[in-house]
Amino acid sequence: PVFPKGLNKLVNLRHICSTSNGFGIPVGLGMLTSLRTLPGIDASADCGGKLSELQTLSKLKGLRIEGLHHVEVEGAKEVQLGRKNNINELFLSWDGRHPTGDDLLENEKMVLEALQPHAKLSSLEILCYHAKEFPPWVREMTGCGGSPFSNLVRLKINRCYGLEHLPTS
Repeated sequence: PVFPKGLNKLVNLRHICSTSNGFGIPVGLGMLTSLRTLPGIDASADCGGKLSELQTLSKLKGLRIEGLHHVEVEGAKEVQLGRKNNINELFLSWDGRHPTGDDLLENEKMVLEALQPHAKLSSLEILCYHAKEFPPWVREMTGCGGSPFSNLVRLKINRCYGLEHLPTS
């Protein structure tokens, strides 16, 4: 699916609702700074925009990003998820096919590291992450007492077959 042309002109738009996910990122999506609801986006779909379009969307309540296997570390850093204090639910998904080569696995780990959300997150789902271990912020999120993610009530790790260790307390 694609967003309609001219969507970026609706600068006061607060909600984009759809029964579909996997929308490509259009150029100008970042101009919709009032957005609170956004359907799932697919970073691998070529619609002209990049993941950095999400940088200015600080009012989002939830975020679903698919296609992270096409994202470079710098692009993930530009999203600045740690500054998006309104996001309660976060869904991050890579491609279901296992990447070959240590460089690709390291890129997945570094992209996930760069996508560290703020500590008030209540729900996190990670799908098809292939690296052997999570970055520190994920490993530490379930720690007793010392975890900065004290609001986390749901952690779903699905089809992450390469993992050697799960987050534990």
